[in-house]
Amino acid sequence: MGNSDDRPGRFTQSINNIREYERIAGFLQIARRALANNAFDGVLTMIGVLMGNYLGGVDRASTVIRIGIATSVSIGISGLWGAYLAESAERKRDLTELERIALTDLSKTKIGRASRVAVVIVSLVDGTSPLVSSLIVLIPFFFASLIGNIMI
Repeated sequence: MGNSDDRPGRFTQSINNIREYERIAGFLQIARRALANNAFDGVLTMIGVLMGNYLGGVDRASTVIRIGIATSVSIGISGLWGAYLAESAERKRDLTELERIALTDLSKTKIGRASRVAVVIVSLVDGTSPLVSSLIVLIPFFFASLIGNIMI
């Protein structure tokens, strides 16, 4: 039972740590832009997939759903991995420059941890935003049996 009593404290501490890391690394502005841009990309990609299905004569909702989910997962992985590579390279470059100026290793400091947390959060937002937004576009196809033929 002791662990369950500690969880709210741990959760609160984790949130406080993330807030502090945000003050240090300033990653929320980047994450917000990634959310907006990549959610829009996810929607546009899925609209393209739907148009391709329509023009290709696909008339089964289950086929559209399978193709849509595969596309959603692909764009999500692409966003996550691309952001991870780019953001980690940028953060490493910035940290290395700061270490050069400070003449000390900062990897085990709050600055180093904030840099690593920034990479993870920006990457997760970058990957999940197109995944979720493209899956939202597919919602009507999950109810095709209830609605009737939505493949006009």
